[in-house]
Amino acid sequence: MYGYLIDNTGSLISAEKASDNVLLRETVVEQWHIRQTTLRKFLDDKLFFDDERYFLSTEGVLLNIDELQQQYQITDYAHLLLHLYEQQGDTFVSALRGSFAVVLYDKRQEKLLVYTDQQGSKPLFYYQSGEHIVLSSSLFSLASQAHLTTFDEASMLELLSLGYLATCRTILKGVMRVQAGHFLSIANNRCEEKQYHQFTINHKQRSPQDEIEGLDHLFRQAVERVIRKDNQYGYEHFIPLSGGLDSRMIVFAAAEADSPHLHTFSYSQSGTNDELLAAQVAQALNIDFTFMPLDGGDFLIAVDESVFKTDAQIVFAGPAESLFALKQLPADTIGIMPTGVGGDNVVHSLFHRVYKHYDFADFALSPIRYNAHYDVPADYLNRYPNRNIHSLYTRIFYCHNFGAPLMYQSAAESYSVYMDVDLMNFLLSVPEEHRKDYRLYDKWVIS
Repeated sequence: MYGYLIDNTGSLISAEKASDNVLLRETVVEQWHIRQTTLRKFLDDKLFFDDERYFLSTEGVLLNIDELQQQYQITDYAHLLLHLYEQQGDTFVSALRGSFAVVLYDKRQEKLLVYTDQQGSKPLFYYQSGEHIVLSSSLFSLASQAHLTTFDEASMLELLSLGYLATCRTILKGVMRVQAGHFLSIANNRCEEKQYHQFTINHKQRSPQDEIEGLDHLFRQAVERVIRKDNQYGYEHFIPLSGGLDSRMIVFAAAEADSPHLHTFSYSQSGTNDELLAAQVAQALNIDFTFMPLDGGDFLIAVDESVFKTDAQIVFAGPAESLFALKQLPADTIGIMPTGVGGDNVVHSLFHRVYKHYDFADFALSPIRYNAHYDVPADYLNRYPNRNIHSLYTRIFYCHNFGAPLMYQSAAESYSVYMDVDLMNFLLSVPEEHRKDYRLYDKWVIS
């Protein structure tokens, strides 16, 4: 996948030949060899900045950069982020919204900081052996750079049992994935994973109308952030539209925002709600709609490619479906694909009360249960404060987020508007009894 390859001991492996759609940037900062491989989309959002004090690079899209420029009265993108760093320290990316990874080297402190966003939508992998440290956005590139060939049995059993890797281990022994809302701090050849953001439940009492209006305002803000970024770069809006509420609400809000060049698409077996209801919604809103049938299972031909593009973090079927659809879309004109991932887990609560405890295999996709004698990381059952937050990070961030959204990132950018930090923080402050059984969701839709 697109992103970074970073090594502190020597030159980097040969890069794949860059195409007209791909930009390759490489530098050496102190002992760090840094390469960024990125799509030639949203390039103003993708820094590769170096001066006497800092090296700073960003990957992905920052959807509130214009809001921060107005707030701090700093128009230069790099200097704005460095101002945030100097003001807020290592947690400065907490102010950012979007799908991003950030690399910052502080030359005075001789410290490298590498971040994934609050939802972990830009995977980052790392490996350390002695003083040798390798970081990469691609598990397979990291394996080549570090000459790794040993598989991790516990992680492979976890993947087969759950359908995804909830623990942030990988199938390669000794290689970890950076957790959502975390960053790597590396100094004096010591690599530490630290947290800069965690979603928490913080109930606040509001009137039912205030809950609906707060949800609606922040949801529309998240949709408009995506539309504004696309418009800034002149891309058209392509929105996955299924038969579910989550995607229908995105399309409705985008249509009400009077977005030009709005397209919707769906892919499923013929005759399902993902075809029939989606077509009805698009027709009612007078929006372009394309349906791509998955009949016959031909999409499974791309199994190997889908596993490669998702770095073997999730079972292959869902990503293979999304890859099949993606290849039929006009890649050059696609901007950010706003997905509905997580909507039914944050607008609607899976649980009627906050559970104090959770089990490792709470949210397995497979009916096969993970046997207790297999190795589970010692800190895992204390990693999250309750079962609600556990479900958010594992089933949403580390499962659904690495399906279609990660596949879309092979040709464009993707972002779940339901996982906008401002929206999520608000929804997690609404008591579960107000969200359960789609109570808040239904009232919002009707309103």
